[in-house]
Amino acid sequence: MIDSIEVPIALLWEPLITTSDKLVWMVIRLDRKDKSILPKDLCSPSRLDDRTGLSRSLIYDSLRRLEAAGWFRRQNGAGLPEAIINYNKARQTDRWVTIHAELLAGNMRPREVVTYGFLLDKNHRHWKEGFTY
Repeated sequence: MIDSIEVPIALLWEPLITTSDKLVWMVIRLDRKDKSILPKDLCSPSRLDDRTGLSRSLIYDSLRRLEAAGWFRRQNGAGLPEAIINYNKARQTDRWVTIHAELLAGNMRPREVVTYGFLLDKNHRHWKEGFTY
Protein backbone atom coordinates (compact mmCIF):
# COMPACT_ATOMS: atom_id res chain seq x y z
CA MET A 1 0.00 0.00 0.00
CA ILE A 2 1.11 3.54 -0.74
CA ASP A 3 1.94 5.34 2.49
CA SER A 4 2.05 9.04 1.50
CA ILE A 5 1.97 11.66 -1.24
CA GLU A 6 3.76 14.94 -1.78
CA VAL A 7 1.45 17.95 -1.95
CA PRO A 8 2.56 21.39 -3.16
CA ILE A 9 1.90 24.20 -0.69
CA ALA A 10 0.54 26.15 -3.66
CA LEU A 11 -2.39 23.71 -3.82
CA LEU A 12 -3.17 24.26 -0.15
CA TRP A 13 -3.14 28.04 -0.68
CA GLU A 14 -5.13 27.93 -3.94
CA PRO A 15 -8.02 30.41 -3.45
CA LEU A 16 -10.05 29.16 -6.43
CA ILE A 17 -10.78 25.75 -4.92
CA THR A 18 -12.38 24.54 -1.69
CA THR A 19 -10.92 22.28 0.97
CA SER A 20 -13.11 19.47 -0.40
CA ASP A 21 -11.56 20.03 -3.84
CA LYS A 22 -8.09 19.78 -2.32
CA LEU A 23 -9.00 16.50 -0.61
CA VAL A 24 -10.33 15.08 -3.88
CA TRP A 25 -7.06 16.07 -5.62
CA MET A 26 -4.99 14.40 -2.88
CA VAL A 27 -7.02 11.17 -3.03
CA ILE A 28 -6.71 10.98 -6.83
CA ARG A 29 -2.95 11.57 -6.61
CA LEU A 30 -2.59 8.93 -3.90
CA ASP A 31 -4.76 6.38 -5.68
CA ARG A 32 -2.94 6.73 -9.00
CA LYS A 33 -0.03 4.92 -7.31
CA ASP A 34 -2.30 1.96 -6.48
CA LYS A 35 -1.96 -0.47 -9.38
CA SER A 36 -5.14 -2.33 -8.38
CA ILE A 37 -7.23 0.69 -9.46
CA LEU A 38 -7.75 0.91 -13.20
CA PRO A 39 -6.68 4.28 -14.65
CA LYS A 40 -10.15 4.85 -16.10
CA ASP A 41 -11.66 4.47 -12.60
CA LEU A 42 -9.34 6.88 -10.76
CA CYS A 43 -11.62 9.89 -11.18
CA SER A 44 -14.92 8.04 -11.03
CA PRO A 45 -17.30 10.13 -8.88
CA SER A 46 -18.82 6.94 -7.41
CA ARG A 47 -15.41 5.64 -6.36
CA LEU A 48 -14.32 9.05 -5.07
CA ASP A 49 -17.48 9.49 -3.02
CA ASP A 50 -16.83 6.12 -1.34
CA ARG A 51 -13.21 7.07 -0.80
CA THR A 52 -13.73 10.60 0.55
CA GLY A 53 -17.18 10.50 2.11
CA LEU A 54 -18.21 13.45 -0.08
CA SER A 55 -21.37 13.30 -2.21
CA ARG A 56 -21.13 12.56 -5.93
CA SER A 57 -22.54 15.99 -6.80
CA LEU A 58 -19.79 17.56 -4.68
CA ILE A 59 -17.21 15.38 -6.47
CA TYR A 60 -18.47 16.62 -9.86
CA ASP A 61 -18.24 20.23 -8.62
CA SER A 62 -14.76 19.59 -7.23
CA LEU A 63 -13.48 18.18 -10.51
CA ARG A 64 -14.93 21.18 -12.35
CA ARG A 65 -13.26 23.68 -9.99
CA LEU A 66 -9.95 21.78 -10.02
CA GLU A 67 -9.97 21.87 -13.81
CA ALA A 68 -10.75 25.61 -13.90
CA ALA A 69 -7.88 26.28 -11.47
CA GLY A 70 -5.41 24.17 -13.48
CA TRP A 71 -5.09 21.22 -11.05
CA PHE A 72 -7.08 18.67 -13.05
CA ARG A 73 -7.26 17.55 -16.69
CA ARG A 74 -10.31 15.80 -18.15
CA GLN A 75 -8.07 14.05 -20.69
CA ASN A 76 -4.35 13.41 -20.60
CA GLY A 77 -2.32 12.09 -23.53
CA ALA A 78 -3.93 8.66 -23.08
CA GLY A 79 -7.44 10.14 -23.05
CA LEU A 80 -7.87 9.59 -19.30
CA PRO A 81 -8.68 12.15 -16.59
CA GLU A 82 -5.94 12.98 -14.07
CA ALA A 83 -5.11 15.24 -11.15
CA ILE A 84 -2.08 17.22 -12.26
CA ILE A 85 0.46 19.46 -10.58
CA ASN A 86 0.04 23.05 -11.68
CA TYR A 87 3.74 23.84 -11.94
CA ASN A 88 3.07 27.50 -12.77
CA LYS A 89 1.66 27.87 -9.26
CA ALA A 90 3.78 25.23 -7.50
CA ARG A 91 7.01 26.98 -8.54
CA GLN A 92 5.92 30.19 -6.82
CA THR A 93 6.59 28.68 -3.41
CA ASP A 94 8.52 25.55 -4.40
CA ARG A 95 7.55 24.00 -1.07
CA TRP A 96 5.91 20.62 -0.58
CA VAL A 97 4.53 18.67 2.35
CA THR A 98 4.02 14.95 2.83
CA ILE A 99 0.47 13.86 3.58
CA HIS A 100 0.16 10.32 4.90
CA ALA A 101 -2.38 7.94 3.40
CA GLU A 102 -4.04 7.31 6.77
CA LEU A 103 -5.27 10.91 6.81
CA LEU A 104 -6.88 10.46 3.41
CA ALA A 105 -8.37 7.06 4.23
CA GLY A 106 -9.80 8.07 7.58
CA ASN A 107 -12.90 9.99 8.47
CA MET A 108 -11.17 13.34 8.69
CA ARG A 109 -12.90 16.38 7.27
CA PRO A 110 -11.29 18.07 4.27
CA ARG A 111 -10.57 21.17 6.36
CA GLU A 112 -8.65 19.10 8.91
CA VAL A 113 -6.47 17.45 6.24
CA VAL A 114 -5.67 20.82 4.62
CA THR A 115 -4.91 22.43 8.00
CA TYR A 116 -2.56 19.54 8.80
CA GLY A 117 -0.79 20.23 5.50
CA PHE A 118 -0.38 23.91 6.40
CA LEU A 119 1.07 23.00 9.78
CA LEU A 120 3.60 20.66 8.20
CA ASP A 121 5.11 23.56 6.25
CA LYS A 122 7.98 24.86 8.33
CA ASN A 123 7.36 28.43 7.14
CA HIS A 124 3.70 28.59 8.15
CA ARG A 125 4.36 31.03 10.99
CA HIS A 126 5.94 33.57 8.65
CA TRP A 127 3.19 33.79 6.05
CA LYS A 128 1.94 37.27 5.31
CA GLU A 129 -1.43 35.91 4.19
CA GLY A 130 -2.54 35.72 7.82
CA PHE A 131 -3.23 32.03 8.36
CA THR A 132 -4.60 31.41 11.84
CA TYR A 133 -5.27 28.18 13.67
